[in-house]
Amino acid sequence: MKVLIIIQARFSSTRLPGKVLLKLSGKPMLWHLVQRMKQVKDSDELWIATSVNPADQPIVDFCKKEGINCYRGPEQDVLKRFVELAEKEKGEIIIRVTGDNPLTEPSFIAQALAAYKKQKLDYITIKQAPIGVGGEIVSLKALQRSLSSGAKDYQREHVTPYVYEHPEEFSMGEYIPSESFFQQPAIRLTVDEEADLALMREIYKQLYRDGEIVSLKEVLLLLKQEESLLLLNKHIKQKSYKNVG
Repeated sequence: MKVLIIIQARFSSTRLPGKVLLKLSGKPMLWHLVQRMKQVKDSDELWIATSVNPADQPIVDFCKKEGINCYRGPEQDVLKRFVELAEKEKGEIIIRVTGDNPLTEPSFIAQALAAYKKQKLDYITIKQAPIGVGGEIVSLKALQRSLSSGAKDYQREHVTPYVYEHPEEFSMGEYIPSESFFQQPAIRLTVDEEADLALMREIYKQLYRDGEIVSLKEVLLLLKQEESLLLLNKHIKQKSYKNVG
């Protein structure tokens, strides 16, 4: 079964415009995420899915420059964007991550994918890990069902709500990191606002080394040693239905 990694990205963020291309240690945030996702075992293709909105052209230009697959679809109906891309590329399993999570953990994604396949699921998500390091894995069939049955705007914009709101229709599972050290859901490692970006830049400043991805274990050790860093974005409330990580 063909496995697609699809990174959802847009340039016109309301809270932090252009955030996916803002720099961390001299490279765009999206670049760092792509390097991390390239390490996911048993995936077949990696795509960035953005919209047809002209405002998202910088993402398309970035992909062209870096030789990354890019697809443009509906701006608000992101679910349809995913289905169109998966059908076009004949992807049966979709790994969904978002472009504002530059510390998405490839080992968690790989282990969740293994559990998804072993248990023959329609959907699996990563739980109990820090916000922003996980992702979702879902079948194309489940997304197609969502597209035909999910009529509410948020179900289309956020891709998977119809699936996890209807457990009676789908076989579902959760992956929880086996090491308790990584079970820290109160820690926020996503980028929605300036305060998130400030924390992420400090993490990358201290831990990023050329040719390597930042170790999540090192991140959590750093935050344990320098607890004041956690105060940078502690006040930010997580948006509803951001179910990735």
